[in-house]
Amino acid sequence: MNDVIVDFQNVSRFFEEGRVRALERVSLKIYRGETVAVTGPSGSGKSTLLGLMGALDFPSSGEVKIMGSAITPDAPLARLRNEKIGFVFQQHHLLPHLNLEENVMAPLRPARVPLKEARAKSRELLDRLGLADRADFLPAKLSNGERQRAALARALINDPQLILADEPTGSLDSANGEVVVERLLRAAVGKTLVVVTHNPEISSRMGRVVQILDGRLIET
Repeated sequence: MNDVIVDFQNVSRFFEEGRVRALERVSLKIYRGETVAVTGPSGSGKSTLLGLMGALDFPSSGEVKIMGSAITPDAPLARLRNEKIGFVFQQHHLLPHLNLEENVMAPLRPARVPLKEARAKSRELLDRLGLADRADFLPAKLSNGERQRAALARALINDPQLILADEPTGSLDSANGEVVVERLLRAAVGKTLVVVTHNPEISSRMGRVVQILDGRLIET
């Protein structure tokens, strides 16, 4: 594993003109193929860290590189996010007026993938995640577990190199949570997976655990 996917060099992130210090002097490298759990109490900076990894935010100081691309305001970050990063959040964020197939296809639109190809890719992912018979359903007709699996399919549709999951089982019961984690780990084979979680069972299944305390990183 020589390829660095996530590279933080002395990164700090402040808010409210420096009064709120979400991250302080964090240095971290994550390599291709790693599975990493990020743990820590609420308000410790976990989601801020994940937002920087996902090119959704910029550091106040220090340097963030994702797959070699510096995360700066003038960088083409929309393309990086769309083509190389897959996001899974605690809430599924499916579009309520689109069926599952259409929701999963949505990230392909900016790349102008032909409709027939997009439908085929969407159906294949839904099938792999046990949702083939739900492809035409609106999100409101699905269980929480099914919606979260559909959100995972959407995150995978562009075959991302980096998968970021922020409390992906936080809104699920234990049985559905186990299904989502198992599918997430299968999907991450050969990719890089970073999961923010409070769940020690999920952490124990990752290859590496880092902890955030008061904005500072502790390798565990």
